[in-house]
This record gives sequence, C-alpha cells and structure tokens, in this order.
Amino acid sequence: TGKSYPTHKEVFEYLNKYKEKFQLDRYVKYNTAVTQLKVTSTPSSAASPISNTNDNDDDDEEVLSKIELTWKNNQGEECASFDAVCIANGHFSKPLVPKNIDGLEQLLLQQQQQQQQQD
Repeated sequence: TGKSYPTHKEVFEYLNKYKEKFQLDRYVKYNTAVTQLKVTSTPSSAASPISNTNDNDDDDEEVLSKIELTWKNNQGEECASFDAVCIANGHFSKPLVPKNIDGLEQLLLQQQQQQQQQD
C-alpha cells in the first residue's frame, strides 16, 4: 500500500527548501509562543485613497482583513500586524499519545520502527 501522509523527514525537508527558496528565515520566529491572534477588518476606502467600489452603492465595499499578532519569547513580548500568518505548532516532532490505553505505546513503537525501515 502507498503512504497516505508525508513522514516527519519529508515535511522537514520540504519546509526547509521552501524557506530557503523564498528567503523566509528573516520572518520566522523560533521558540516563540503566540499569546494573541486577532483578525481585524478595515474598509478598503479607509485603507487606501483609491476605492474599487461604486460610489453609489456602499454595500459592495471591499473589506480588508489584517491579523494582529502578539507573541512572547526570550526577548520579551512583541505585537505586529500582518496580512497572513503561519503557525507551526510542532505536532510532527512531539506526538500526543493518550495515556492509560493498554498496549498503545508498544503498538506505536512498532509502527514507528516499521515506518523507519520503509524510509
């Protein structure tokens, strides 16, 4: 049977290549906790002196969204506004394993060993 999802190694390699290709490292905040994410809306006419709407119909006015993001790391707390954000929570590196299920840890270990042999 074919794989239905990428491995940790494949995802890691893909993200690193993407980051290098588009020179994104300067925008990445490692070891940082997001403390607040808020989507705000601004009518396009308020954001720009040029409006793409018909002056006779205010209902068609375009609304621009911004994301106000607050984060905290060892350098303190910061806040900024963005058009888009990507939050990588690390679920590929730290699996969440339910507790108190007999035999689950052994089963997961066996699956991991089989997957490593296939890679």
